[in-house]
Amino acid sequence: MISPRAETQLTAMRTEIERYGQSVVACNALLVFVLRTEPVNAQFGHIFTMAEREGWSVEFRPDGTVRFAKLQATVDQVCEWPEAEPDFGQAS
Repeated sequence: MISPRAETQLTAMRTEIERYGQSVVACNALLVFVLRTEPVNAQFGHIFTMAEREGWSVEFRPDGTVRFAKLQATVDQVCEWPEAEPDFGQAS
């Protein structure tokens, strides 16, 4: 059972992802999804499970935020990378 605060946060994240393709959330805002008495690795597990259920990628950022985005959008970005050109300048 998800708490009303967690449901509000999840709805806001869904809305941002639909509108902007991503949602960047402060780590402390994600605490509504976990029990603070659980070990940290279990807390991460809950966040990853939620993201997987929603079809989102998860990126922990150095500034203490977490970026969620649609998995397909992430795949599309990778597929758009140009192919590396061979470097024959050093071959002779």
